[in-house]
Amino acid sequence: MDQLEYSPIDFADQEFAKECAPCFDYFIEQLVKGIPRDIAIIDAFQMIRKNVSLFNAHELGLAAECNPYVKDRLDVALAEKKASALWNTNKSINRMLKIVENPREKGQTKIAAMKELNVLVGITVVDENGQTRAGRSLEDFYAEAPKNNAHAATVESVTNPKPREPTKEPAKLH
Repeated sequence: MDQLEYSPIDFADQEFAKECAPCFDYFIEQLVKGIPRDIAIIDAFQMIRKNVSLFNAHELGLAAECNPYVKDRLDVALAEKKASALWNTNKSINRMLKIVENPREKGQTKIAAMKELNVLVGITVVDENGQTRAGRSLEDFYAEAPKNNAHAATVESVTNPKPREPTKEPAKLH
């Protein structure tokens, strides 16, 4: 089965975008999420499922991003999104893990990602001088923990129970 090929000229054409509005709107959504344009275009037009050649996906994405239809809507779509909907701790950790686990990434890039990951998950901390050092140990945690919290009181009552005063009523047997 021969592969279909798309032309960047079509993807830059505003009328083509209007005809394929659902695909272009999805492409815009992907761009707003920070998905690279070549992956966004492949996904939006279901190029793998439809057996479309991927050799020029980057050019198709670039052409689509330059399309007036996309340019008119992208800034609006970005403005409508809250930053918290676009980025959070778990997404950050996920992106860092992708870099760390990618065998094609260079060593320095991986090391930088590992350092950031270590800070995000608390393995290391950045001090007031900008220096990275080991995160809190259990000793640090217990030293900083409040002494009168409910958990500590429960643990204390279980490990060191207070003697009970005898009751005047006899125990009931069932």
